[in-house]
Amino acid sequence: MILKLEAVLNPAFQDAFVALTNQPLPALSAFRLAKILKQFRGEAAEFDTVRQASIKAHCSIPGDLASLDTAAFTKDVMAVYAEEIEVELVGLVELTDKMTLTAQQVLQLEGFVYAPRAESPVSEESDSKIVPMPPA
Repeated sequence: MILKLEAVLNPAFQDAFVALTNQPLPALSAFRLAKILKQFRGEAAEFDTVRQASIKAHCSIPGDLASLDTAAFTKDVMAVYAEEIEVELVGLVELTDKMTLTAQQVLQLEGFVYAPRAESPVSEESDSKIVPMPPA
């Protein structure tokens, strides 16, 4: 999945992702989320490095934020925000049903955590014939 860096740096997304990673999970899911968390932390650290360099470059008086050319700084930051990063998707079937997330947290994670489409329990042959669902 491709995400804009802006989405990853969004505090609401970060809070929801941290809530997800703080849940007890099956080992494989926990491993995958840990890898993604490490990636997000690396992206955030790199962004902060670029942001600090942009501040330094756009201050007419070194170290004086009052002299910051906010238009140039904002242009730089917005260009970085627009950068895309590739992230592994996490399926809901990989996660446990014992997790607790709020609806707001799930909304923030929408697109990052996916639910596979379930097959219809009714076959195409007859509306009355029930076809068993595959095991979860």
